[in-house]
Amino acid sequence: MKPETEILLWWVAFGGTHLLGSTVPVRTWLIGRAGLIGFKAIYSVVSLVTFIPLVVVYWGNRHSGAELFEYQPSFVRVTEGLMFVAFFFLVHAYLTANPMSTASEIAGKQARGAYRITRITRHPMNTAFGLFAVAHMIMNPHAGDWVFFGGFLVYVLLSAWHQDRRFLTTHAETFPAFYETTSYVPFLAILQGRQRLGIAEYRWWSSVIVVVLFLAMRFIHPLWIGGY
Repeated sequence: MKPETEILLWWVAFGGTHLLGSTVPVRTWLIGRAGLIGFKAIYSVVSLVTFIPLVVVYWGNRHSGAELFEYQPSFVRVTEGLMFVAFFFLVHAYLTANPMSTASEIAGKQARGAYRITRITRHPMNTAFGLFAVAHMIMNPHAGDWVFFGGFLVYVLLSAWHQDRRFLTTHAETFPAFYETTSYVPFLAILQGRQRLGIAEYRWWSSVIVVVLFLAMRFIHPLWIGGY
């Protein structure tokens, strides 16, 4: 079996079980028997059981398959720019209360108006991983690399869409108001006049965290993972 095919199969295993487990019928059945915390634990275990082999297979077969394009040194700057923005979304995804997050669901919090990063997109974590995927696809021109990192891109797009559909069903009384004033695509709700940017809501120290994490990644990546 070609490494690219094996990587793809593990992506199907991870993404398939992840999406299936979050469908309303399966999710409701499991929560009814294991409780919300128990369901989250099962969900996490299944995710790890399928994601770890995916990473292991890719790591042992990096740069496998046909070369899809010729790498250029100038790609580094584009990748760094994308990763800086990815860290911005990632940090603020953790620092901003989001009614769609696991923490909010466990706490039983109801949907509220958009704030900070959720004004830009209601899926900031997915946006961060999508940018991560594109940044690494630019830097890695081989087919195996594109299957691995492209899998992240396909998964975050599908999972965000799927999560919207689920919340519209399971939180029909509270979620639509949040849904209508935010966007799946970053900045779309702002451009359409349904939302404002809310720059004043960001804190200076959150930007410091973004810069520190980005610089740490820039230093550690060549030492531990390679590249550049």
